[in-house]
Amino acid sequence: MSHNHASSKQPSPSSGSQSPVSATMLEVAKGSVTQAQRHDTECIVIVLEGAWRFRLEGRLVTLRQDEMLRIPAHAEHWAEALADTIALKIVSGSGEGFQNAAHRRDDPDQYLWGV
Repeated sequence: MSHNHASSKQPSPSSGSQSPVSATMLEVAKGSVTQAQRHDTECIVIVLEGAWRFRLEGRLVTLRQDEMLRIPAHAEHWAEALADTIALKIVSGSGEGFQNAAHRRDDPDQYLWGV
């Protein structure tokens, strides 16, 4: 899997202040599976190509091209690529929890996952 990362600040609708938003392009190989995990920030996943199955809040959700999923903050989830997949991950807040949590995994492929 490879990452292309962009970060920007978007104005907050309620206060006029700015809060960070991070967007990352993900390329995931068919058969890749994450361990169950939680994050401190909300995440939106948009599948641009391929198919990706998530277990989120006790249900299975399969995303295909041009479909999206909102993963609330603190919601336990895991994911499995059903096909070679290209997706966009948009994270509210700094997104630091995603990067740090992913790098602590023992599985050498787990650093690739931000969802």
